[in-house]
Amino acid sequence: MYGFFDEFGVSIGNEGLGLSLLALLQAVMLAMAFSVMLGYFGGRLGMSWKFCLAALLFLSLNPVFGRLPASVVKDITAMPFIIVWMVLFVEYVRRIRSNRKIGVGLVALMIVFAVLCAETRKINVYVILAVMMLVLVFFRKRLLTILIIVATLGSVMGINSYAFSALHIAKGGRQEMLAIPLQQAFTVLDKYGDSMDAQHKKAIETIIVCDPQQIIDAGYDWTNANPVKDRDCFNKDATSKELADFMVVWVKEGLAHPADYLNSVSWLGDYFKLGPVYDEGFYVRRGWEEFGTAQTILPEYVDGTEPNQGQGIAKSLYTAASKTPVLGLLMSEATYTVCIPLLSIGLCVVLRRTKNLIYSSPLLISLATVFVTPRHNARYSYVLLFCSLLWLVVPFITTDTTEHRSDESHDETHGE
Repeated sequence: MYGFFDEFGVSIGNEGLGLSLLALLQAVMLAMAFSVMLGYFGGRLGMSWKFCLAALLFLSLNPVFGRLPASVVKDITAMPFIIVWMVLFVEYVRRIRSNRKIGVGLVALMIVFAVLCAETRKINVYVILAVMMLVLVFFRKRLLTILIIVATLGSVMGINSYAFSALHIAKGGRQEMLAIPLQQAFTVLDKYGDSMDAQHKKAIETIIVCDPQQIIDAGYDWTNANPVKDRDCFNKDATSKELADFMVVWVKEGLAHPADYLNSVSWLGDYFKLGPVYDEGFYVRRGWEEFGTAQTILPEYVDGTEPNQGQGIAKSLYTAASKTPVLGLLMSEATYTVCIPLLSIGLCVVLRRTKNLIYSSPLLISLATVFVTPRHNARYSYVLLFCSLLWLVVPFITTDTTEHRSDESHDETHGE
C-alpha cells in the first residue's frame, strides 16, 4: 500500500504528493470510522445527543486526532479498521447476551474487518483471537464464534502464505514478539556471563548470536531492545527446541536476577506516566536509514529528520497546545492508558455492570500488549487513544428488553 502511493507520486513527478495522498486517505478513513462509531453510540446504544455532540467536539478539537493521521505508519493505517471492528464486536456480544438474531452481514463484516486489522498491524490478530476466545468460553452462540475464529485465522494464514510472496512483502520475524525476553537475557549475559551456568549461557548464545560488545557498539541502551533483536543478532534459523530452551533459561535467570530484568525494561513504565504526549514526530522522512531509505524515499531532503518550514510552524503550535492545562491532559498518553480505563472499570463496578467489561476486553488486551514492545513509543498505545470513547460508553451499555424491541423494529424497517 505504501509502495503504491510512493510509486504513484514518483510517476507523476512529485513523490511527496503521492505520500500526502496516502495521509489524506488515512484521515478520510478515520473520519468515516469515527462517524460509524458515533452513529452507533447514538443510534444503537441509545447514548444522548449531548454525549454524542461532546464526543464529536472531543474528536474534532483534540489536536492529536488532527495531527496523527498525517503519519505514514502502520499503527495509524490500521486504526480505521480497528475502530469499526470494535463497534461490530460490541454489537455481536450485545446480540448474544440478549439472545437476539445475528445476521450473516454482521458475521461477514466481523471477519473482513478482523482480517484487515491483522494485515495492517500484525499484533491485532492475537488481540482479536484472544477476545473471541473469551466470548467462546463465557457466552452462547459458540458455533458462530468458532466460525469467526476459524475464518479469520484461516484467511490471515492464507494471505500471509501466498499473497505476501506474490506482492513481494517481507514476513515479520519471530524476534518481534520476543523483544522483552531478548533484552533481559542479553542483560544477564552481559553482566553475569563469566559466572553463568554453562548450559544457560549456551542456550542464550544460541539465540543471541552477536557478541555482547558488538551489540553495545551498535547502540545498545537501557531504553531500547532493537539493537538486541535486530541487526542479525537474533538467530533466525533457530529451531523450535532451541527457542523453547531459551525461554526456559529466560525464566530461570529472571528468578535469579529479578532486579536486573526490571531495570533492563524500565521503559515499560513510561506508558503509564503523565508526561509523554501523543506525537509521531515532525520530520519529512524517517525510517531504517541503514537499509537505504535515506537514498530512496524523498532523497531531495538530505536530513529527513528535520522538519520543513510548514512542519516547523506546526511543531511549535502542537508543542504549545501540549503545554496548556486542558489540551495538555487530552494529548497525554497516560490519560488513555491509566485515567480513562480506570474510570470505565470503576463505573462498571459502581453500576454493578461488571459483565460489561467484556465489551472493553479488546482494549484491555491491547493495553496488555504494550508489555511486549521493544521500547516506549506512543504509537504502540494508539488503540487506547483512538477507541477511548468506547471506554466511556461501556458502563452504560444495557440489555433492556424495550431497547431490543426498538432495535428489532429498526432492523425490520432498514434490514440487518
